[in-house]
Amino acid sequence: MNILEDYFEISKDLVYYPYDLIADNNLYGISYAIKKHINEPINKNLNVHFEHGIYLGNYISKDSLISFPKKIITFGEERKKHLSVVSEKKVIAIGPYILYAKSLLDDIEINKIKSEIGRILLVFPSHSVKDLDVEYNYTMFNNKILEEKVNYDTVLVCLYHLDAQNEKIVSNYQELGCTIVCAGHKYDQNFLSRLRSIIEMSDFTISNSIGTHISYCYALGKNHRIFNQNIYYEGKNLKEKNKRISTQLKTFNLDKKKIEDVFTLPFEDQPKKRKDEIVNNLFGISAHLPDSNTLREIIIS
Repeated sequence: MNILEDYFEISKDLVYYPYDLIADNNLYGISYAIKKHINEPINKNLNVHFEHGIYLGNYISKDSLISFPKKIITFGEERKKHLSVVSEKKVIAIGPYILYAKSLLDDIEINKIKSEIGRILLVFPSHSVKDLDVEYNYTMFNNKILEEKVNYDTVLVCLYHLDAQNEKIVSNYQELGCTIVCAGHKYDQNFLSRLRSIIEMSDFTISNSIGTHISYCYALGKNHRIFNQNIYYEGKNLKEKNKRISTQLKTFNLDKKKIEDVFTLPFEDQPKKRKDEIVNNLFGISAHLPDSNTLREIIIS
């Protein structure tokens, strides 16, 4: 499939077909990418529990605490501290998982695309979740995109699979002159590899909220700016809306503010020292293990 043309096909629903016994491991091609990186069979169950993205604050998923593996894998040292307070399991920070995924496109293919469409601004809008539709001021975000667009030849908008199937959301960005792309359904084993290709072909990245995508952009050497907006959701999934209790919400907001205070500034004004602390402690980039044998020993032993 063509990454720049087949967003609708790429984002279609997939049947859940797990290779790992832990549900989170099968999301976004995480376990698949790690297995390929450490040369383990794809159909082998990994006896660890991967947190499937960045979590801010001290909220801990009940599933990660009660699951049978004795190891929890996460992104950064800050998160490792929170997990270690409430769990006797061994917690290991390995940095952003995208660093262990092989790009779906090679350098020649990426350079060919860039020669055809020029400098690329990559946009990550806030996304819906199951039974909750994302809502924000589209006009406001559109205007921010247009402001940034003047410095680029092409704008790619990377939509979550649920939103790539939503005609209202797709039309909004297409009418703005943007090209829609998608990393795939959350059950797509190539999700991380496809996302890596999309990020690697970009020249600058922006979003309207905090998410795992920021860590992935920085891990791959791409700078990022957040145009902060009020994001809210409409739907019936109250569990997803209210999963943090008040004390957890307080730590979430503290981490959120740390990130916003830096990444909402124009790139040239983002303070390097504070940004490095966030990138390394919260996003876990300094925890990356470039040696595949070391990672293999951590995962398998």
